[in-house]
Amino acid sequence: MGRFRSYYMTYQEENDKLLNSFLERTFFKTWRNQEEGLENFRTLELFLNTKCNLKCSYCYLANFGNELYPPRLQDDKRVLANLQILLEWLLDRKLTPKLELFSGDPFSLQALRMILDKFGSAETASWGLRSLSNS
Repeated sequence: MGRFRSYYMTYQEENDKLLNSFLERTFFKTWRNQEEGLENFRTLELFLNTKCNLKCSYCYLANFGNELYPPRLQDDKRVLANLQILLEWLLDRKLTPKLELFSGDPFSLQALRMILDKFGSAETASWGLRSLSNS
């Protein structure tokens, strides 16, 4: 099999190709042009942390937050560094999703400031922001 391996994709290569194709046809296409894109793929939800103290019964983050987003990964510096990387990645590719921030503490203000600084100074066609928070 080693001789012919170059003719076939590896499992990871095939998965990457399928995922990229899906993302391009759905989210990225929509984020490039909100008017022509698919309604269900216009928004990018960002969960900054699970520190909300409201515990709304309908909220899956309130009910399963620590399992979905382990507290050890919620370090404020790490979250802001990752947010910086994500925003630069979106802007480099001229992708402008509508952003929804989920956070239950004033930390979201730092993230909001970063987003406004990045997108506010960028030459983007349109973008939107909604912050869902109890702060």
